[in-house]
Amino acid sequence: MKKSKKSKRKALKEIHFNTLENLYNRSVSIPLKKNKFVIFSDLHLGNGKRNDDFKKNGLLFETILSEFYLKQDYTLILNGDIEELQRFSLKNIKKRWGHLYALWDSFYAKGHFYKLYGNHDEKYLQDKEEYTYPVHHSLILTYKNKNIFLIHGHQATTYYTKFNWFAGFFLKYGANIMGIKNFSGSFQSKFKNLSEKRIYEYAHYKKIISIMGHTHRPLFESLSKLDSLKFSIEDYCREYLHCDEERKKVIRKEIRTLKKEMVDYVNVKEKYSLLSSLYSTDVILPCLFNSGCGIGKHGITSIELSDDTIYLVHWFNRKVSHKYFEIDGYEPVNLAGTDYYRVILKSDSLDYITTRIALLS
Repeated sequence: MKKSKKSKRKALKEIHFNTLENLYNRSVSIPLKKNKFVIFSDLHLGNGKRNDDFKKNGLLFETILSEFYLKQDYTLILNGDIEELQRFSLKNIKKRWGHLYALWDSFYAKGHFYKLYGNHDEKYLQDKEEYTYPVHHSLILTYKNKNIFLIHGHQATTYYTKFNWFAGFFLKYGANIMGIKNFSGSFQSKFKNLSEKRIYEYAHYKKIISIMGHTHRPLFESLSKLDSLKFSIEDYCREYLHCDEERKKVIRKEIRTLKKEMVDYVNVKEKYSLLSSLYSTDVILPCLFNSGCGIGKHGITSIELSDDTIYLVHWFNRKVSHKYFEIDGYEPVNLAGTDYYRVILKSDSLDYITTRIALLS
């Protein structure tokens, strides 16, 4: 007798829950304490030629590592898909990005470097003697008896655990020839969105914070950019009822700006914009975070943890992007001697987040 679709979904859900549970239980634990961490994912380093997605942000990334994170004594965590090994050889990647590997060596020498597997590099990095650094499947940061679970994210779907070889075959022998690039946007496929949903459900069950990559879309407290824009507009509407006329003028201007940003976002994402909210629940638990990617058209996103606070950060070149200077609420800070800027998109207290998770779950 054939299994029903419902029973198949239940069986798959159990399989992937067990996969995440095994990774969680085998994770190396690192105390957060007063240390500072920065998490990047999905750099997709290539050979420096036309199919290298990282090339446009390469100098930006090298500069912020050397002039900001290394000097300020951050621990660097690279959360998967760092090298694009489904398309290029490790030898050619290291030849092109030798300065970047030298920077990683500097973090590693201080004991401030951790690297995780992603679906684009897992198969190719295992058992490679020429790879200098140990590579983990997952990590746990401990914070006041609470755990923060770090995982790339591909492990939560069957497609990327069983059929990743097919994606690699297409990238190497199809996409490379046709000049097709990796997506820098947020909504690449239903499989990647499913991985977000499953990791969210797992973190919800465990009552923990989980930080992933893989989907290339930044998430903060389980909210996508589109969700955040909607909530911001709603907050302004509520404030509008109880403020003076001068403040109302400012709010009207801000709402127009946010509406334009939301419309532009939806138009770019087209039908995929409908997938922005993945969690069919009345109360969204603030347990899922995503560091985004390093191949964005307008810069690089990351997750930072310092001073008992978690930040979603965007680094950009002012010659490429101006929008954070045009919208109130953002305070871009220049990296001295460069055209590069760091802007905090979202931030919140870890104590507040863990308290909300405990009370709402």
